[in-house]
Amino acid sequence: MRPRKIKLVVKLAGFKMPIAQAKIVKYADMLEAKTELLCPKCLAKPRWSGKYECECGATYTHWSQLKRVLPNGKEIVKPKLTKGEDVEAEVYVMDKEEFSKYSDATYMEYGVVVEDSNSAMNLKKLIIALDRLNKVIILHFLDTYEERVLKDSTNTLSYASCMD
Repeated sequence: MRPRKIKLVVKLAGFKMPIAQAKIVKYADMLEAKTELLCPKCLAKPRWSGKYECECGATYTHWSQLKRVLPNGKEIVKPKLTKGEDVEAEVYVMDKEEFSKYSDATYMEYGVVVEDSNSAMNLKKLIIALDRLNKVIILHFLDTYEERVLKDSTNTLSYASCMD
């Protein structure tokens, strides 16, 4: 979902009253390294046509068979950590506050970022009031191709989508 600017409104006595203006944005993005895939034999950049074909006549069916290099020509070597066997994952439990020291958001997490200080104050008051009343915030709006629903039960406004 691309960043979407929305106005948060409530109905009071049949009239719509704006309380905040915000953007729905993705919190975290993946960093992409600026690298190139080269033929390991002749170090030329192969072209893709159903498979990687190089000028020296070599063909490769998968990108992992090519050599990945940085712009300065240095090769990136990634050692294999497993050999195809089953992998065990250890499970840990950590308090939310402690975890927040190490990570802010997950890759697929979206949230609401307010546009101005008045909107921030109104939204803060709303969240505090709803937290004390043990209620949740639900935002419902139409996006370009989908109906969007944002719900907040943990004061972070998590993201959900409903296809038409």
